[in-house]
Amino acid sequence: MVSTKLLLIILTVIVFDTLGLGLIEPDIQCTVTKVIKAQDVLGLKNFPKKYDAIVNNGMLSKLSIRSKPFKSEAPSTIFKEGLREKILIKKDGAELIIDVKGKPMSRQGTLKINNELVAEVTCH
Repeated sequence: MVSTKLLLIILTVIVFDTLGLGLIEPDIQCTVTKVIKAQDVLGLKNFPKKYDAIVNNGMLSKLSIRSKPFKSEAPSTIFKEGLREKILIKKDGAELIIDVKGKPMSRQGTLKINNELVAEVTCH
């Protein structure tokens, strides 16, 4: 009886996550491929630089940007439809939005900081 309830809870979480409701943090593995405008944000000087990485392990809740860990920030999926996904990272008044399109193994997109386009990214 307990296993049936546990299975129902797991299925509910998976369905809500599939709908993009942000119950589970998204896994992120993005690399900056083209810089449009760099700025000082989140304690990072001249961010982004070409080949900077934005990585989040959703299961372990470990976010790092340019190899700098951010422990209390949890990215969330704010839009998900078909092959398009938008991921939001908020910290210290800054909003980073990764907007990607494509199949999960090779998605192309953009990085915005506070609604300003700053880079093109490739995500896996």
